[in-house]
Amino acid sequence: MFSKKIHFGVFCILCAAFLVLGVHTAPAQETMEESPPTTEETASEPEDVSWLFEGSRENITFSDFDLSEYPTISLYLSITDSAGRPVDIMNIKNLEVTEEDSPVENLELSPTDPVRDPLSVVLAIDISGSMAGTPLARAREAAETFVKLLEPQDMVGLVTFDHNVYVDVPLTDDHDSVIEVIRGLEYKGDTALYQAIIDSSDLLSNITEGRRVVVVLTDGKNDKANSPATEMDAVTAANDARVMVITVGLGSDINTTVLDGIASETGGRFFYASSPSDLNDVYELISEQLHSLFRLSFTSPFPERPDRVVLIHTLAVSLTYAGEEISGSRDFLASTNPPPATGLIMEYQERKRAEEGWKNAFFTLLVVGVVLIIVILVALIVRAIRRRR
Repeated sequence: MFSKKIHFGVFCILCAAFLVLGVHTAPAQETMEESPPTTEETASEPEDVSWLFEGSRENITFSDFDLSEYPTISLYLSITDSAGRPVDIMNIKNLEVTEEDSPVENLELSPTDPVRDPLSVVLAIDISGSMAGTPLARAREAAETFVKLLEPQDMVGLVTFDHNVYVDVPLTDDHDSVIEVIRGLEYKGDTALYQAIIDSSDLLSNITEGRRVVVVLTDGKNDKANSPATEMDAVTAANDARVMVITVGLGSDINTTVLDGIASETGGRFFYASSPSDLNDVYELISEQLHSLFRLSFTSPFPERPDRVVLIHTLAVSLTYAGEEISGSRDFLASTNPPPATGLIMEYQERKRAEEGWKNAFFTLLVVGVVLIIVILVALIVRAIRRRR
C-alpha cells in the first residue's frame, strides 16, 4: 500500500514539473500556431520577396513622427504582407491604433500623395576596396535602376564613402545627372559607415515636408574611418532630421546586428543581399515600398503634456489584410518639445531589452530551481521505496 502511494506521489510531482515547463514554453508554441498564412492562402498570391529582408521581419515600420500640431500626431507607415509586398489600402480591415494601450481618436490612414508627401532620398554607397569588381558594378546598376524608378518630382542625392565621406550629388530632381555620376563610381579605401549616414541625414535636414529617406549600401563594417562617429551618433542624426534609414548589407562580412539596429531605430528596414546579383531586386523592392507608404494621423488620448519633459510612449498598430493578422509597434518621444540630439529612444529601448533579459533569466533560473527540487524529491522518494522494500 505504501509503495502505491509513493508511486502516485512520484507521478504527481512529474506532472507538476511538466506543467511548469509547459507554462514556460507556451508563448513559443502560440507564436508558431499564429504564423501568417502562406501566399497560397491569399487571393493575389504575390511573389514572395521576404527573403530579401530576413534581418527585418517587421511588417509595419514607423517613421517621421510629427508632433508640431499636437495633440494631433502624424507619421509614415510602411506596411507589407508576409510575402514582403506593400499592402493595398482597399483591403485593409480591422485597423486599430493605440498609444500606451489607449485607443486614439480621429484616426486617418491614407496613401502618400506626391504633392503633399514629396519623396527626398539620398543613396549612400560603399566604395571601399572590398567593393571592387562585380560588387560595385552591380551596385551601380541597382542604384541606376532605383533612380529610374523615381517619380519626376522626387528629389535624389548621392553620397559615397570609403574611409571618408563624399557628397557626389546634392539633392536634385535632375535624375539623369545623378545616373551619370553613378556610372562613373570607382572603389577606393575603407568604410566610414556611420559618418556616411550622418552626412546623408544632414543633406535632408533642411527638407521640411514629405518623406525623407537614406538608402545605405555596404559590404562591410565601420572600419578605419577618418571619423569618431558611433552607431548611436548615426541613429541620433537620422532621428533629429526625421530621416528613415534603409540599410542594405551585401555578402558575409557585414554586421547584421548593427545594420538591422540602425534601420529599426529610424523606422526603416534592413535588406540582405547574399550576392551582388541580388542588389537589383533589393533596390526595386525598396522603391516599391517607398512609393507605397501610408500617412497615419490621429489625436493623442493624452492631450496635456508639459514642454521639455522626456516622455516615451509606445504606438501600436494592428490590422487584418487578406486574412492575415499584421501588427507592429514603436516607441517615440511623446513630449511636445523634446530635447534635441539626446539618443534617448535608443537608450530607453536598450534599457527595456536589458530588463526583459533579466526577467527571462530570472524565470529560467526559477524553472531550473523547481526542476532541481523535484529531482531531489523524486530521488528521496525512490530511496524511501528501496528502504521500505
